[in-house]
Amino acid sequence: MMDDESNNGRITYYYSREERLKRAPQAVKDLNNPSNIPRPGIFRALTANRPLKFLFFSIIILSIVIFIMSILLSAGGTRALGKNTITISAIGAGESSYITIKKTIQKSSGKNSGEESAYTGMVNFAVILPDDERIVFSDQIYFSTENEEIFNFEAPFREKKILIFMEAGDKQVRFTVHPK
Repeated sequence: MMDDESNNGRITYYYSREERLKRAPQAVKDLNNPSNIPRPGIFRALTANRPLKFLFFSIIILSIVIFIMSILLSAGGTRALGKNTITISAIGAGESSYITIKKTIQKSSGKNSGEESAYTGMVNFAVILPDDERIVFSDQIYFSTENEEIFNFEAPFREKKILIFMEAGDKQVRFTVHPK
């Protein structure tokens, strides 16, 4: 840089950053202002550019969808009851609901010969309406040593949501079923 008037025709070289910034445009001065430098963070690193933003928000949306689907799909029917897997489904037709209970014996790992065997015997169940919480239908079924058993019942009502409680010995299971 040359500054003929103040240095009598001599060339002055500025090696100091502050001296060079005095002559820089305002946009450059703003870039070098320490108060304008963004703080680093995990969110800023994950969304630094457009592809990373798209990937980050896609993962967030997929996680939310998976969470909601797991809640909605688990509302129905598969639970364990004394080494038995119980699946309940219901179909509404006319003024009645048809309830199907499917019992499957869980496969043992075979490593432990002292494992508890599948529950066999009497199972009490009650169908309850969630609005008034009164028992509308109750019955007993008997689990045998068969690998798979299916029990069908007709309940004298039709609702959008049915609560079913099952009791086998000291174990209890609760199902929420939405008839189709």
